[in-house]
Formats: sequence, C-alpha cells, structure tokens
Amino acid sequence: MRNIKKTYASSTVVYIDRDGNQQSIIIDGNIRTAEQAVKALMKVGLYNVLVDDIKVKKTVYEMPAEKFFQYATPINDNDNDNE
Repeated sequence: MRNIKKTYASSTVVYIDRDGNQQSIIIDGNIRTAEQAVKALMKVGLYNVLVDDIKVKKTVYEMPAEKFFQYATPINDNDNDNE
C-alpha cells in the first residue's frame, strides 16, 4: 500500500496596526491574498489594519497506510437514513 500524505498550511500575516507598529500573527490555513488575510484578521478581532506581507509555510506529513488503519477510528459516513 502507498503512504498517506496530508499537508498542513500555516500562514504568517504581517500587518501594520492603527498606531503604525508592524506586527505579525500566525493563522492556520493557506492564506494567499490580502482579502483572505483581512477576513482572517477580522475573525480574530483585528480591524483597521494594513496587510503588509503574507508568508505560507506548508508541512507535509506522511504515514504508512497500515499504521493509519491501525490507529484510525472507523466512522460510518454511509448513513442514508431520512429520519
């Protein structure tokens, strides 16, 4: 069997606050545009800031399929009940 791979993206958004200070915040997810960065900053309560830079760090995790199935919890996602 092949290995199971998952990619985890973490974005560092550098912004300038209302006082003119440059600050940064790390946000889980792949933030690619300034619009996405503004939405993410607003979710954490940061308003009226200027996005200066966005850096994305991607980490790939890999695990043998046998080990994954050994530790995975089975779920039933084939529910077709219309109750």
